Amino acid sequence: MIKLIAKITSRKIVVRDRNRFHHFENGHCSCKDYW
Repeated sequence: MIKLIAKITSRKIVVRDRNRFHHFENGHCSCKDYW
């Protein structure tokens, strides 16, 4: 869901889970969809 929002809005979204930060940009996550 967050990937879709990042793609539609053309914004970078940063989300943190227990272990790492996820940077969503242009519909892709920095963790290569590990999450």
